[in-house]
Amino acid sequence: MRILFKAFLLFIWLLRSSNNGAYANDNDLSHSYIVSVSSLIPPTVCNRTRTALPQGPGKVSLEVLGRRLQKAIPDNFKKTKAFTFPAKTGIVAADEYYIVVAIGKPKQYVSLLLDTGSGITWTQCKPCIHCSQQRDPFFDPSKSKTFSKIPCNSTTCKILLEWFPPNGQDKCSSKECPYDIAYVDGSGETGFWATDRMTIQEVNGNGYFARYPFLLGCTDNNTGDQNGASGIMGLDRGPVSIISKTNISYFFYCLHSPYGSTGYITFGKPDTVNKKFVKYTPIVTTPEQSEFYHITLTGISVGGERLPLKASYFTKLSTEIDSGTIITRFPAPVYSALRSAFRKRMKKYKMGKGIEDLFDTCYDLSAYKTVVVPKITIHFLGGVDLELDVRETLVVESVRQVCLGFALLPSDPNSILLGNVQQRGYEVHYDVAGRRLGFGPGNCN
Repeated sequence: MRILFKAFLLFIWLLRSSNNGAYANDNDLSHSYIVSVSSLIPPTVCNRTRTALPQGPGKVSLEVLGRRLQKAIPDNFKKTKAFTFPAKTGIVAADEYYIVVAIGKPKQYVSLLLDTGSGITWTQCKPCIHCSQQRDPFFDPSKSKTFSKIPCNSTTCKILLEWFPPNGQDKCSSKECPYDIAYVDGSGETGFWATDRMTIQEVNGNGYFARYPFLLGCTDNNTGDQNGASGIMGLDRGPVSIISKTNISYFFYCLHSPYGSTGYITFGKPDTVNKKFVKYTPIVTTPEQSEFYHITLTGISVGGERLPLKASYFTKLSTEIDSGTIITRFPAPVYSALRSAFRKRMKKYKMGKGIEDLFDTCYDLSAYKTVVVPKITIHFLGGVDLELDVRETLVVESVRQVCLGFALLPSDPNSILLGNVQQRGYEVHYDVAGRRLGFGPGNCN
């Protein structure tokens, strides 16, 4: 009855709106979103609703914000029940997500990008040879009573150099234990290993979540750009990540869109009621990829129809979910099929100018008040479906540049990176001990 009533309203609306709207596929509305064009434009003023954070025994929850990176000051740390970490917007309103932690004694506050695709937790340190701009003061090791460098001739350094061999530099050119990390986007940083106290305020206000000594990288040469943040919090399953070093067996987060309320990350299991709504897919564990969160993708649907690629092809691909990657990237066969299916259902709309070299399927919607956008669903092993909202499907620069929010991954024809834009609004659950990853309804959109 609800579907029939909806169809009747749509038919009446179509008759009355022939000059103001257009349908991509009139026979496929049950697998589409009907949206106001004006609602696609992210707000220029940050006016978010505070999200109720998960609480309970054994949990530490932090508030996560996107859009604008604000200075992390001690007063804010003391007054709030959880950290607020707004992120500066990158291109086309694509967010990166951060939290605020304190390092050292006395505490110095730094902003760390949440990255499930990295293991090392690092921050830019004074003195810095070449560092990117950040809003917070640089971490100053000389002011911390608990800071300690890892000696280059130590057993710890020997193990670290085996795990992370320096690239193009002498292993022991100084007394410090060096590191040299490169990322897939071509950026990287060099510095030295150290230990210090890391402090995160508990959401219930009863104290602090603290680890000492905590292994971290002290970066003094950085070729990347963290959009105003101080560094990265590594959340993968590698030997030096915060997950491994603190024996965290379960965590989950909800990353908000530029249109929504605040997000959050929680270290600890959800309550029984909320857990019932989470659908899990296995984490693939092999010696080659055990440190990352690889899951098995089995197909993609556009407008209710699967792409013409066999499930056996998808299951052979290496699919990594990565909170530090913004846009989901596919190898050429997948991206080509997705783009063709999307364009077919959007053929009544005027194509627009692409954005840089990243987005090539864009539309000029300035002539429309309302548009119909096909739903995109990503299917995973175990019957888990990730149905993307329209704001997880499109990336919007302006009403004249509304683009399909996926991109090509030219560097690796056998891999998929599931970025944070397509994770928005869901609770993404990492059951590290159970080796499974889940998606559930979020409370941040």
